[in-house]
Amino acid sequence: MHDSYREIVYAFIRTFLTPMKTFNSAVLAFSVGTTSLLAAPRLFVSTPTLAPESGIELILDRAVVPDESVGKSVANDWLLVEPELPGKLEWKSPNVAKFLPDKVPALGTSYKFTVRGGHKHLDKSLVPEGLIATVATTPFQLDNYRRLNGYDEDVSQRTTSWVVRFNDAVDSAATANFFSFVDKAGRRVSARAESVTNGTIASLGIDGETWSQRFETARKPKTEGEKPAKPEKEVFPQGLIVSPINPLPVGESWQLTVAAGLPNLAKTAKLVEAVQKSVGTIEPFKATDLDAVTLPHEPRYLSVTFNLPLRKLSSDKVLPEGVWLSPMPDHLRLETEGRQLRIFGDFNKQDAWTLEVKSPLASFDDRTLVERVTKQLVFEHLDPSLALPSTEEAQLAAGTRQYRIETVNLKDVHVRAKQLSGLDLIRALQGYRHYTGNGPNGTAVRPIAPLPYELIAGASAIDKTLPLSDQIDTSKTITLAWDELLPGAPKHTAFFLEATGAPLVEKPNSGEPPNPSAQAFIQLTDIGLAWKLTKTEAKVYAFSCTTGEPLSGAKLED
Repeated sequence: MHDSYREIVYAFIRTFLTPMKTFNSAVLAFSVGTTSLLAAPRLFVSTPTLAPESGIELILDRAVVPDESVGKSVANDWLLVEPELPGKLEWKSPNVAKFLPDKVPALGTSYKFTVRGGHKHLDKSLVPEGLIATVATTPFQLDNYRRLNGYDEDVSQRTTSWVVRFNDAVDSAATANFFSFVDKAGRRVSARAESVTNGTIASLGIDGETWSQRFETARKPKTEGEKPAKPEKEVFPQGLIVSPINPLPVGESWQLTVAAGLPNLAKTAKLVEAVQKSVGTIEPFKATDLDAVTLPHEPRYLSVTFNLPLRKLSSDKVLPEGVWLSPMPDHLRLETEGRQLRIFGDFNKQDAWTLEVKSPLASFDDRTLVERVTKQLVFEHLDPSLALPSTEEAQLAAGTRQYRIETVNLKDVHVRAKQLSGLDLIRALQGYRHYTGNGPNGTAVRPIAPLPYELIAGASAIDKTLPLSDQIDTSKTITLAWDELLPGAPKHTAFFLEATGAPLVEKPNSGEPPNPSAQAFIQLTDIGLAWKLTKTEAKVYAFSCTTGEPLSGAKLED
């Protein structure tokens, strides 16, 4: 018994000792029982089950070897292990010995550890003998699996391969008949198994060692730095690639099944129970959405979205079998992108079209369409719109000197601009806050409204109506060339510009203004500014955008 434990027991006896004989007897019985319990040897294993890297220690209640024996490795005459597991003892302290097996414990085996008789503590008291622990090793098992090709859409779930990893080496030839794929309804598809390389295993992040390799690694001195990489093309001994022999049919909850009895390479252990790993549900091929698409910068097209990518089209000029369209447009052209089929053609002649998809249209992995879908699709007209590059834009005076206006569904655009300078420019910019809603110092100005063009003081520079396309649902970019529109204007100047469009198609009760309009300030300048703000001052650097040199005579007005 450790001295500290003995003191606790004696203190307990002294505290509760009374003249009553019966109580004395009870206390003495407790003392003897406690002494016996504390004196029993015990076995400590560092892992939940016995593994190749487990630390195994025999712990005794009192010293059995002198201090000079600590750190020395000796023959094992203390522990009897059944089944046989030869090894040595290394004394870590006078009462603790580490058991060092000479070979790796067998997979799926229970080991009994018994203290041999005839040993004494240094104080000449006898060390209790007998069974002190029964410890089982980890069974042979499948401990990881991954889908070989990840989850790329171009890899079919019906034929995808799975990489499985065991905790010991396996033989692909001896294990093939143990694998199969089974769905919820009980349908079974046979599988094939083949070896996998270190490179593939590393790419999946499931590298590991065999049962015996773990034992060897645990006995080696620990070294700094990363472990050396395994040769990529060499076989990974405890892994296999498992694939269905035939594509999995449509069905729910497919599983990769490994039958009980699958042996390790050494044929010293077998899989105790069957293992099931989820593969997933093989969904039927179906159309999820049919739509008529109108975009500003593209021609009209019909779109069919599926839950799986389509089989490659035999022609981009002919509808595939299983797709029917009425009426048939001129200039038919097909595109596929992922799960989407796009049908282009001359769809501007009318808005309503009937589209049908049905079997034998098939997915890329030969799943045929299970449901016929027919839908009348109607192209909706785009809202008339007009957009300027920004509300306030500075353009390099020596640059391209062009300004672009984007339009959608407009038959023409009326462009007006006034040339501004000095106080007129400052006043106009202050009034412009009621258009942008951006007030001074980050405040918001509400409500917002366009500036009345007539109230802007300044000389009229541009007042033109620019015709556009008469094709419905088309976009067009207007490019204003300042040198052509204002041949006599100075190179450096500022404009207030307003653009108002006339829609091709009226949209009553839409809540939007009938004629889309936008306003902006444009400054043609060579001045560049850089600044730094602190709590006490602002440093402003003015330079020429053309030369990069500082500007002489620059003034800053508050």
